[in-house]
Amino acid sequence: MYAHWPIEAFELTGEISSYDGRGFCPRCGSRLLDTADPDDTFIEIRLGSLDEAPFELKPDDEIWVERRESWLPPVEGAAQRDEKRESPPVREARLEDLGSGVTPVTKGWFVVNVRDAEWWSSESRGARCAFENEYGDPPVEFGQLGINVTILEPGQTNLYHAEVNQEAFLVLSGECALVVEDEERRLRPWDFFHAPPWTEHAFVGGGEGPCVILMVGSRSGPGVHYPVSELAARHGASVAEETSDWRQAYATLERFRRERPPNWARLPWA
Repeated sequence: MYAHWPIEAFELTGEISSYDGRGFCPRCGSRLLDTADPDDTFIEIRLGSLDEAPFELKPDDEIWVERRESWLPPVEGAAQRDEKRESPPVREARLEDLGSGVTPVTKGWFVVNVRDAEWWSSESRGARCAFENEYGDPPVEFGQLGINVTILEPGQTNLYHAEVNQEAFLVLSGECALVVEDEERRLRPWDFFHAPPWTEHAFVGGGEGPCVILMVGSRSGPGVHYPVSELAARHGASVAEETSDWRQAYATLERFRRERPPNWARLPWA
């Protein structure tokens, strides 16, 4: 159950973890609030997150009434709706080239080809195209689903980790090693890897050329863990000390740069 408060009456103290307008507890991942878009005048607070329930509030709207359990009565005095309140049409996002391809600088729907989109690269961690604008001012991120195309040359890795979100991976071209729950599997084109929440995993580029992987993950919460793995460490993909703090995990790793990968001419879309 949500309650709306005017933005000017709301003040946030302490820390929350955010995904595109949704706020979560940084410790347990519980959803706390929906922050408003710039044009809105209110903020949505989950009443279950409050220390004291505001019993003086009475519901104005009951939504998704067609899905109500048969044993639940209608909320007395509340308008009955089968959908949430009407929303304005979704506008097309504006895309701009910030140095290595185009990226959204406003929210909305958009279409972009991988060859034209923004890329981030590093010598040890490969390259990735995430389609969103994580480092924009302000950032333009996807609230419910993360998706990226990752390229790993032989020996390049990402970091062995597990997270609260379900993830899915599809190898589009090339070969790589999958380290999963301290086992190693060789993946080739069109191999699919399903990772339920808290599955420990990492990828290591293999074969003789770049490996292209489509990576997708839900964004139900910010929880992540970086365990120590001897197998992943052999590939340079493990933290030295177990942690659940991403800042600590990535503190000594190479940073991505806003540029296309050097192997661009060998990629499927080139």
